[in-house]
Amino acid sequence: MKITAFGDLHLDSAFSAFGLRESSKRREMLRNIFSNIISLVKENQSDLLLISGDLFDVPAPTPESASLVRRELSSLDIPVFITPGNHDYYIPNGIYDKMPENVYVFKNEPLESITVDSLGICVDGYAFISDSYERNPLSTAENNCDAPIHILCAHTDMTPGSKYAPFTEKDLEKSNYTFAALGHVHTKTDILTAGMCTAIYSGVIQGKGPDEPQNGCVNVIELDKNGISAIERVDVSLWNNLIFQVSVDGAISDSDIINRIKLECPNSFISEHDTLRIELVGEYDFRFSPNLNYVTAETRKLFDGYEITVKNYSSPKLDREALISDPSVAGVLYRRLFTDPKIVDAYPESVRTRAFNLSLKALVGDDIDPENI
Repeated sequence: MKITAFGDLHLDSAFSAFGLRESSKRREMLRNIFSNIISLVKENQSDLLLISGDLFDVPAPTPESASLVRRELSSLDIPVFITPGNHDYYIPNGIYDKMPENVYVFKNEPLESITVDSLGICVDGYAFISDSYERNPLSTAENNCDAPIHILCAHTDMTPGSKYAPFTEKDLEKSNYTFAALGHVHTKTDILTAGMCTAIYSGVIQGKGPDEPQNGCVNVIELDKNGISAIERVDVSLWNNLIFQVSVDGAISDSDIINRIKLECPNSFISEHDTLRIELVGEYDFRFSPNLNYVTAETRKLFDGYEITVKNYSSPKLDREALISDPSVAGVLYRRLFTDPKIVDAYPESVRTRAFNLSLKALVGDDIDPENI
């Protein structure tokens, strides 16, 4: 038997970091990914589709996404099981009450077991009915499955004490599940073996941007009553979220930094719709402070057509020998922060260094982002 399993597609994500046109385009791309997943199910001749929560980013999706999901799922001639997650939790008379006949949606918090006689399996699942689920859904589980294969479709972070259906690896070890399709954790984790159960998170199918750079996967599982014989993890994402770190060590001008970005961030392998974040790291000459707005504007010219952000995690290099005798305001500030006994005794060096860096930026009129200092 072949099973396709995924979660965390988050259809109708806001993409608030993007402009109106680009965010709309990316929501449409997520819908395209869903259609591609259904095509994958058909091409692989899967016998079962499991969706482990957060198919939608909201409990009441847009008409476009709702219509697409119903149409695509109805085109399958196999059973589909859906566990609503904390983003698309079940609400009466909502999207999950309007699914095709071949789709079974778990609609209650208590664990439920559904038998598919034609496949010789039981599928267990439960539903979030709000944006949290603070008890362990497996704590009162009863083994009422007489089928040769017992499967769990679950939305959980498997962290004791969390508010997202917190069952544990030990709960899976005590179960008689052959396979557990898991959702909620956005990182594509390693395959987990817990007793006789193999558990897999798909991760977020499409990372939204540089703050969520990793793309997840669709899991295609082959199994029988003796266990799992094959696992394929298929990347169906339509864009990548790239992060480059560029050293500004010793830089003395914005042009110097831009030239380093040219050298260290080749755009030949960047695809359309990819997002790119450039992180400036290292220590520049203290007599110069990068103009982040200018560097960002020039970088966007280099990568015209791509979504670009530049973050400055660099800092001025404290040339202590030069600063101790520097007659400028920077020198006066340095000597006060690093040689005045009252200040040295009152504050740790990390705090004084941070104060010095912020002050230098203020002196040259830069916008100050304390998070980047």
